[in-house]
Amino acid sequence: MSVFALIMSLSLSAQDDWGIWQYISLNKTFSPKVGALLRLEHRSKGNAQDLDCGLVMPGVWYKPVSWLTLGFIYDFAMAQTANRHVLLPYIQVSQKWGQWSFSGREMGQYVIKPEAFLLRSKVQLSCRIPNSIVSPILFIEPYTSGKYIKHNEDGNVFIKAADAIGVAKSSNVLGVALSLGSKSTLELGYNYYYLGSASPARHIVYLGFAYRL
Repeated sequence: MSVFALIMSLSLSAQDDWGIWQYISLNKTFSPKVGALLRLEHRSKGNAQDLDCGLVMPGVWYKPVSWLTLGFIYDFAMAQTANRHVLLPYIQVSQKWGQWSFSGREMGQYVIKPEAFLLRSKVQLSCRIPNSIVSPILFIEPYTSGKYIKHNEDGNVFIKAADAIGVAKSSNVLGVALSLGSKSTLELGYNYYYLGSASPARHIVYLGFAYRL
């Protein structure tokens, strides 16, 4: 076990888990109103020793006005237990005030098999520190459904648990974006990944790289 893994393991409660999410995001703008993206992601769990899943996520977006984005993402998730195909339509509003940026997004998550639907609401706030490459980021993304849906023990396959509205899981992120130039950004931070009252939380260290083609 590495020194980093040992420190993480000792700092968490006996029941909590932790993992690492690593991703690369490629973005292409065809016009001020139309663009496409591709995100490749690797997620670990079990104190970063086991594969959680790998994600391949192509998508497109359209901006009818500057503050509104309509988009669609296809998510092919590869896990040890089973692969899944997920459709992710979304609508997002965004606004800037000086160095501050705010966005709110509603995304539907439809898992084709086993069939399940979640609503993912995301609120994000960021601030560009003047005369620097640093932008702190804070966002919260709960997953809710009319039929309470949660992951099974391996965290990959959705199951229906009850006929009541509830939060199946939630990402709670504090991070930072580092501008590496006009086209690339390095993102890193911490995600308190809530997986429901019946499952231990997962503490996520994430590291990502975004590039504008």
